[in-house]
Amino acid sequence: MMPKIASLAPAAVVAASCALVLWATPRIAQRAVDERAALQAEQSRQVLGSRNVLAEISEAQRELAQVVEPSVVFVESLLADGAGQRTGSGWVYDAQGHVVTNAHVVDGAGTVTVQTSSGAVLSAEVVGLDLRTDIAVLHASGDGLIAAERSQRTPLQGELVFAFGSPFDFRFSMSAGIVSGVGRTAGLSSIDYENFIQIDAAINPGNSGGPLCDVFGRVIGMNTAIATGRGATLGQGQFGGIALAIPMEIIESVIGQILEQGSVEQGYLGVNTQSLRERQQHARTGQGVDDHDREFAAALEQCERDGLVVMAVSVGEAAERAGIDVGDVILEINGRSVVTTDALSSLIATQRPGSSATLLLWEPPAGDAPPTVRQVTVVVGRRPADADAAALMAILRRAGVLEITSATEDACAALGVPHRRGVLIESVKDDSEAAASLPEGTVIIAIEGQAVFGESDLYTRLTRILSRSFPGIIRRVQFSVVCRDPSPASFVVCSSAWCCPMVVRRPWRSRCRHRSDRLEAWPNRSLK
Repeated sequence: MMPKIASLAPAAVVAASCALVLWATPRIAQRAVDERAALQAEQSRQVLGSRNVLAEISEAQRELAQVVEPSVVFVESLLADGAGQRTGSGWVYDAQGHVVTNAHVVDGAGTVTVQTSSGAVLSAEVVGLDLRTDIAVLHASGDGLIAAERSQRTPLQGELVFAFGSPFDFRFSMSAGIVSGVGRTAGLSSIDYENFIQIDAAINPGNSGGPLCDVFGRVIGMNTAIATGRGATLGQGQFGGIALAIPMEIIESVIGQILEQGSVEQGYLGVNTQSLRERQQHARTGQGVDDHDREFAAALEQCERDGLVVMAVSVGEAAERAGIDVGDVILEINGRSVVTTDALSSLIATQRPGSSATLLLWEPPAGDAPPTVRQVTVVVGRRPADADAAALMAILRRAGVLEITSATEDACAALGVPHRRGVLIESVKDDSEAAASLPEGTVIIAIEGQAVFGESDLYTRLTRILSRSFPGIIRRVQFSVVCRDPSPASFVVCSSAWCCPMVVRRPWRSRCRHRSDRLEAWPNRSLK
């Protein structure tokens, strides 16, 4: 028995040794890992204490907030019709107390107040707005308004940006992100001319009108719209990672015109264009293509870049004066590629008439000469204010209103009437309905209770009002005017999709007199 036990002793020792190794080795290895982690943490702590890039970034962002926040305001507007209120954000434009915000924040407001970051609440008035770009300028009276520093430099993709405002009434908030892209269009029904900066900084309802700043605290844009998480549609839902801001170059053009002349004029090139790819695809199908089209298409096939083919040039307009011809392909405007007619329209319309634009053109081959690429400088023209409202002008002219214009100080002085913002009736036909009801010098100051600030604003509002009418349904639109007396009055424009674009009638009549275009006014003593 003893010999057998003695023979098992070495095996037991080996087993015990193996068990000890298996138990101790992981613990020794773990201790080594822990010691290395502790050593690394101490070394990193020493590095962070001596030179901490993150602390520098954090400190820089705190300093940036201190620079920007005093120029940010919370905007609250009470609607004139008592339908409620709107809130948004804004920022101080200059030392004279002008505040910039989105037009949709204050449109239709009866009273407007702005609150500064210091807590001061100041009354403000709407100086002017441009519906087509969704930009408005207010004037606030009081202390504590500190103007923001501005920069018209177009940011580049990847640059850090900071958005300020009051999302969901969390007042004077700040978020950070990068520029995701520039020159974006989103198809917003409330904005005609889009050329947005796309960012991923958190933007939510209430941020509208707030400033978008660069790393130096300079305002480079204005927060305007978001893509929500509900099907990636643009609207008032929660932030979905895509936000859009109006660039400063557009803001400067619009605000400058509002402050100088009270209304906004759009730039105009005077061309009709078609996408080069669409034109080439149409030619390849062969449907409805004649020999001239085939020759034209063959020439365009030599263009290796995407762009817009010039299909027509208006006589006497900016494009013709600059030497742009039918068949040229517009590749870039001011260094930005253009591939859609909407992008071209936005880039030109948001430039101030009289300013210069640089176009990069591809010119088709002529004879034995090869195609060429050249730059041309265009002096941007003025877009006709009634370009999109021919029906309105036609009916007004039949009723006797011959000429209307934005009611600038010079225009009002020329007719010897007091200056007030709106649209001035410059001339009427003798012995017409207009001569009796709306004589020269009458100023249209509102449509449907919404103030108008110029001729373009008049057409934009009317077009949007009528676009909401159902086909075949007669829609009455009330215009508020001030005549020479100067007693306030109103007249109504009626629309019918069946037999005429617009007819004017008395409001108490139940049926529209489609065979007679008459302008009739009556006192409206409630106007102020």
